[in-house]
Amino acid sequence: MQIYKKSSTMIILIFVIIISILSCNDSRNPSQPIIDSGACGFSLSSAAEYRTGSNPRGVNTADFDNDGDNDFVVTNYISDNISVFLNNGKGKFAGPENYATGDGATGVVSVDLNGDEFLDLAVANENASSVSILYNDGKGNFSEALNIDIAYYLTSICAGDFNGDSINDLAFSNYNHDIIVLYNNGDSTFNISRYPIEGAGHVCVFSVDIDNDGDTDLGVLNKTSDEFVIMLNNNNGTFADPVNYDAGHGTNHVAVTDLDNNGKVDLAFSDFYSGQITIQFNYNAGNFEYQVSYDVGDAPRTICSEDFDNDNDYDLVVTNSSDNRVTVLFNDGNGVFSLYGRFSTGDDPFTVVSADFNDDNKNDILVTNSGSGNVSILLYYENGLFMSEGTKYVTGERPYFLHSSDFDNDNDNDIVVVNRASMNFSVFLNKGDEFFEAHELYDVGLYPRSVISADFDGDSYNDIAVGAQSFVKIYDNNGDGTFISDGEYGVNNGNYALIAEDLNGDNNIDLAASNLHGGSVTILYGNGDGSFRSGNTLNANGSAFNLVSADFDLDNDLDLAVTTSEKLINVFINNGDETFTTVNYLLDGSSLSLCASDFNNDEFIDLAVSFYTSNSYRNAILINNGDGTFSDPEYTEYFDDSFSIISTDIEYDGDNDLICTNFRSESISIFLNDGNGVFSSPISYPVNGKPNIIIDSDLNNDNRADFIITSEESNELTIIYNYCNSIF
Repeated sequence: MQIYKKSSTMIILIFVIIISILSCNDSRNPSQPIIDSGACGFSLSSAAEYRTGSNPRGVNTADFDNDGDNDFVVTNYISDNISVFLNNGKGKFAGPENYATGDGATGVVSVDLNGDEFLDLAVANENASSVSILYNDGKGNFSEALNIDIAYYLTSICAGDFNGDSINDLAFSNYNHDIIVLYNNGDSTFNISRYPIEGAGHVCVFSVDIDNDGDTDLGVLNKTSDEFVIMLNNNNGTFADPVNYDAGHGTNHVAVTDLDNNGKVDLAFSDFYSGQITIQFNYNAGNFEYQVSYDVGDAPRTICSEDFDNDNDYDLVVTNSSDNRVTVLFNDGNGVFSLYGRFSTGDDPFTVVSADFNDDNKNDILVTNSGSGNVSILLYYENGLFMSEGTKYVTGERPYFLHSSDFDNDNDNDIVVVNRASMNFSVFLNKGDEFFEAHELYDVGLYPRSVISADFDGDSYNDIAVGAQSFVKIYDNNGDGTFISDGEYGVNNGNYALIAEDLNGDNNIDLAASNLHGGSVTILYGNGDGSFRSGNTLNANGSAFNLVSADFDLDNDLDLAVTTSEKLINVFINNGDETFTTVNYLLDGSSLSLCASDFNNDEFIDLAVSFYTSNSYRNAILINNGDGTFSDPEYTEYFDDSFSIISTDIEYDGDNDLICTNFRSESISIFLNDGNGVFSSPISYPVNGKPNIIIDSDLNNDNRADFIITSEESNELTIIYNYCNSIF
């Protein structure tokens, strides 16, 4: 592909909000495989959603109430109205306020139609063959619709000052052989003109200065011929004869902007049937001479362009209606695109637009979902993560520790959560479609806190162990994800955490339990039949909190490490004969959470710990010296409330990163590893509901680690699905 030199001129994108009509026919150009950018993206299991009317389609975003925040309006095709949502300035929306339109409301534009400097609304009504105009009072309240009959089956709408009188006009596509222009007189009256076009099935009209002569031109897509038509403005508000160009296969929507930075607007089409987008580059004042296509996934319906990564190049986002996602592609500045990530929406995503909804100077994504009757908003955060509030699952009271395993043998990882106040645990079985069945509750007894799962009895089913006040209780799996109580074993008082590993090399799963009040770690050795015998009690030198296991000294025996209240990490080196040697490491505060991973890529397992002092929370890294001993702690910066910490390779660059929950600030923080065990400053993302414990597990079988978080205050767990484009 030829790359053209950038120009310093930038063309401002005009969003065209329309109805999409699907089509078919042949593809004319070889597709470009999307280059893997290597970037990561995360989305919660579903986006923040707002109910609309029936069958929402078109959407437009603008500041309707003049408070400096971007609001939005949605057309509802079946309920024949529009829904207006006003932004509170933090990405939350009041409403909707619904206003009646004509039959079959499809596309919508926001533009000042009466010269009062307030943004009014114009809605194309497909079935009524009319336009509804609603005037804004400046506070985001709209008048009763002024309905104007126009033509047979309107399919889309756009706006622009076509005749140079400084008054905004309107243009429409329809099923007939023409484009209709409403020239605005500025007094709520309009003059209609029609411009003939060959063929039928025109579905998307757009307005922009294509030939850089200072006049607004028109273009339209033809769904039946897989073409687009350009009509240049004659500099007097009339238009030249149409010129036809090849588009993509099943073309039904367009984004209009300068994609290669040559100072001329290009066109990017969504091609529904080919699963591609096609880009037409404008190299000679309105003559489109070169096109390239990219595969973007099934059923791309609508497309828009915006600069998501703040590099002054326009990127692209496409709705994929068949798999309920949007696909984001990043621009290298020369009009060459790479796949950034895919993010979940509601059912049957229809139209996509972009704007900054939470005043953080980053462009977010808004999608109408015609199947689920709502809109999805994906907020864009630092380091390129699109996140939202997502689907949450109700647990018992005060959920705490959790674990993920396949309990019902369907090859999907399920979830078990311990509920401290209701003294039970919840089992959520994975349905395999990124959703979970309502939880089943199992009673435990006095103050359960910890949980782990493994096959304790050798029947190939993952069982559950729950740690409570002074005992560990075993629950045998019936093979279908249901459980029956199967034994109880005493531990020291105040069990906090559990691990399940083979600690004595007999190929049976053992248990290790850390104990708050007992100040110890209790080991129960498995007999292989689901029963356990008492083993060591290891002195923790203070209240024992989080517990991990790893082979720290590379002798093929699993060692243990535990955090304590006495500013210590205790490392228990396994001697291979059911005895352990203790080594203590001093911290600046009382430690809470602990994880083990190779952070500097030297093949030795290191430690990361979260701890607190009298006035702050911090994290620290202890690097393994290669013999099972550790360096002095290397401290990170201060935090408000770092609580639970885990490690996984978020960027898929071969380095293990860190993620921790922040209870008081209701967020998670991500620390990216440079490969040498040196971590970035934290990148924080909101998680509502006072997050406690976080674990990672692949919940949708895409070979990517997803995140599961418990929230004691809201009695919920939150799932963050990882749609990072790279793979393990």
